[in-house]
Amino acid sequence: MLSGGAQRRLGEADDPVVVARPGLCPVMVGRGAELRELERLLAGLRAPGGAPAVAIVSGEAGVGKSRLLREFCLGVDGATLLLAGHADEGDFGVPFALLREAVAPIVSAWTDVPAPLAHREHGLRHLLDPLLTQPGHPEDHDHAAEELLHAGMDLLRYLVGAGPGVLLFEDLHWADAESIELFGRLAEDDGLPLLLVGTFRPEDFDRRHPLGELLANLERQRSVTHVSLARLSRLDVSEMLEATYGRPVSQAVTSALHRRTQGNPFFVEELIATAGGGTGQQGEVDPDGLADARLPWNAAEAVLRRVDELPRDVRRVLDAASVLPATIPFDVLAAVAELGEDDLIDVLRLLVERGLLHETEPDAFAFRHALTREAVAGQLLGRQRRRLHEAALDALLATGSDDHAALAVHAAGAGDWDALVVHSRLGAKRFMAEGSSAQALRLAELGLAESADDMGLRALASRAAWAVGLATVALRHAEQWRQLAEEQQDPAQQAAALRQIATAAWEQGDRETTERMVEAALAVSEPLGDSAERAWCLAARSQIHMLVRENAAAVQWADRALELADRLGLSAVRASALVNKGTALCDTPGRERDGAALLAQAREEATAAGEVVTLIRALTNAMWYFVERADPRAARPLIAEAKRVAERHGLDVAGLKASFSAAHLALIDGDRGTVLAEVAAGRRHGRSMDTTDLELLEIELLMEHGDLEVARERLRVVASGPDPLDPGSRLWLPVLDARVAAAAGDGPRVQALLDAYRGKVDRESVSIERSGATIEATAILILACIQAGLPPEPLAALFDGVVPADDPQRETRRGWVGHVEGALAEARGEHQFAAAAYQRALNSVRPARTAAMVAETEMGLARCFAENGDLDAARVAADAAVARLERWPGWRRDAAETLRRRLGGKGGGRGQQRDPDALLTPREREVLVLLTEGLTNRQVAEALYVSVKTAATHVSNILAKVGASTRAEAAAWAVREGIKS
Repeated sequence: MLSGGAQRRLGEADDPVVVARPGLCPVMVGRGAELRELERLLAGLRAPGGAPAVAIVSGEAGVGKSRLLREFCLGVDGATLLLAGHADEGDFGVPFALLREAVAPIVSAWTDVPAPLAHREHGLRHLLDPLLTQPGHPEDHDHAAEELLHAGMDLLRYLVGAGPGVLLFEDLHWADAESIELFGRLAEDDGLPLLLVGTFRPEDFDRRHPLGELLANLERQRSVTHVSLARLSRLDVSEMLEATYGRPVSQAVTSALHRRTQGNPFFVEELIATAGGGTGQQGEVDPDGLADARLPWNAAEAVLRRVDELPRDVRRVLDAASVLPATIPFDVLAAVAELGEDDLIDVLRLLVERGLLHETEPDAFAFRHALTREAVAGQLLGRQRRRLHEAALDALLATGSDDHAALAVHAAGAGDWDALVVHSRLGAKRFMAEGSSAQALRLAELGLAESADDMGLRALASRAAWAVGLATVALRHAEQWRQLAEEQQDPAQQAAALRQIATAAWEQGDRETTERMVEAALAVSEPLGDSAERAWCLAARSQIHMLVRENAAAVQWADRALELADRLGLSAVRASALVNKGTALCDTPGRERDGAALLAQAREEATAAGEVVTLIRALTNAMWYFVERADPRAARPLIAEAKRVAERHGLDVAGLKASFSAAHLALIDGDRGTVLAEVAAGRRHGRSMDTTDLELLEIELLMEHGDLEVARERLRVVASGPDPLDPGSRLWLPVLDARVAAAAGDGPRVQALLDAYRGKVDRESVSIERSGATIEATAILILACIQAGLPPEPLAALFDGVVPADDPQRETRRGWVGHVEGALAEARGEHQFAAAAYQRALNSVRPARTAAMVAETEMGLARCFAENGDLDAARVAADAAVARLERWPGWRRDAAETLRRRLGGKGGGRGQQRDPDALLTPREREVLVLLTEGLTNRQVAEALYVSVKTAATHVSNILAKVGASTRAEAAAWAVREGIKS
């Protein structure tokens, strides 16, 4: 593997890390095409303003991934920055371990943070400690992975500068979650002239590892070059042997080695080394004799045969090194191996000369290859391994180490279960405080593997799993936590576990379990009397009522929780109850302002009490209120604050919700680029969570952009997914399906979806927890049906059934009601009534609708004004639609610009129109062909088996889209564009 911190800048001496060639073969064989591919990617970075290039090198252990990277680095010119870090098996490490290793040679020489990074100084000193320290710098451990992530990204931007640069992360399958996240973020940093190269073994990571999500995200976000290394062919092995021995080797030897090694380069070299061959020992062994030599049957045996030749004291040092962290400190190794400094230096020099270890930096060593470490550690006797871990644990404790992850690993290896539990708990708590929830979960589960009855570790594991979105894992730990509390007759812990189960169940959309667990928690806590846990249970009951919009009950239970919290001085409970009460009042007509004030008060009190989860709840619910009921602009600072809090404390659930809210605001603004960016951010936060809402949002963007086939396929995947959809997704999925079908001109599909939706309304009255969602979904479905040319009368009946004339929602949802009434009236040819309805919709700004829907209303108004003879007003409305869609490319903007040209509005649009096939739906093209033949609306209707009004609507839409004012102009356009010869 590459040594940590490989780096080179223009004017510096060649880095020995890059120049060194480990192994017996002096040249690399069989990898020419792969090397040229990496060189091509680096050359492409020299174009100004380009995006980062990403290469993922994969292959089994020993296949030559590290050797390929070394050869690549040798060809990089001195003007290119080279940075490299590697991970090691079983190493919990620290967050951003690969980044620390990569930049260590540079930043360790700094006496201060460079001025361009001054705004990140505090985070950088935490991130790079102890490489970059400062006297008196507080060890507050209050820096989440997201905050440190931004510091690391800014650091790399500073180091790369104008570029180009290369960042190599080896063995991502063993890397910490934060280093993997950094790799993914850098890949999305457009304009950064950096080649990112990651290596991994496909067989060595499971589905829960962050690498799986990284690979999927990289494929979605940008082009990734996959370099998959296969084993060497027989000819490659022949070339390798010839280069190693300096002369041709017989075909019999080549065939024997290829058959025994199956072409794995590491195995080939280990077999040669075992037999005493190689460039350093020519003449000692005749290579032709290898065919008859006693060869080991696997790579581990090959390594151990070399190791068996070592002197006893050298072997003892190598054994000790195999149980220590990937980067082995000299002092700790000396203590574990029980050697003095001079003796250890002599031993290490020999191990380096034999190619088993290498010095990564002064007083730090590492195994040359992970297979060597695995083989050495694997042959240790149980007692031997235990004694080595005991010595390592004692050595770390003697130095006052607070690396609780390493201490826990060695305690586990030593069988010191008490120390394991202590350090697992302390380490998990620290990781949680720093926002490294994934690391916290791993460490808590390490402790639980030997102390399954520890309630503290169970609680930490459940909360850490919830924080990273692993709801199933959180539920499992919480249930075991509850069982332990029940067995130990600890009602306070039992109630807390029940509340945690309820929280995880709600995230999975399981309302019944959530309500049942809260009721159970209340019952368990009642004998506790006036206690903190009882107050928390009262607040939890209030929260459940708030979530299901039983607002009066939510306020009642919140008041009970507040009264008890005030008597006992429980500031954390008080803040949580304020969130519940404030949210319920925001959803209560006439009490909205009171609710908003309580949410603001809750944010202040949660901040003062240090209750991060409560603060996030207050921010999230306030965002919902301002977007849904008040002024969306007021939600922007709340979203920004929620993102900062989520980043600082590593709360992926909160980060996902904040990104989704930001994406919704961008939809209102009509800013497609921002929507895409927020969806990408949400996916990063939601690695292990249900991100169906984001998926549906991406499908909507595809549909609006005109990528209908891709949208159809994504809809199919969502609908056929293994996980059951939540009520909101079940409501919106068929509506979005109808929009895609309408945009594609698939009338039968739209009709089928409408029939299914109408049946659902009849059976269930389509009620879900989100206020107004049913009205919005029904409105959008009806608009899609009108676009597809379905008759308006049944659509009007459907809408009246969902929103009766006396329903108060008709007043609170005036925008949607007016839009639907206008579209239905326009489809019936009632343009004066339609114009008035459209105007009512535009005058209603609460709740805010998306820019696409508002622009559609403006376009309908423009068409109706034109039909009514008011061309000036029509031009104003068309101009407004075009301006609103300025940052919303796609067929809708094309139609708005076409309508503006037809009416003679401002400007002439954006240059060339889209091609006719993309501009018109298939049904509209059929209508246009009939128009070129001189058919009337009635004749068109009879030919296509639709109503006259539907035919008229199609004709009107065609005239708007092609910029024609008469049928004759439309016919001429059709001939000109080749639609009709």
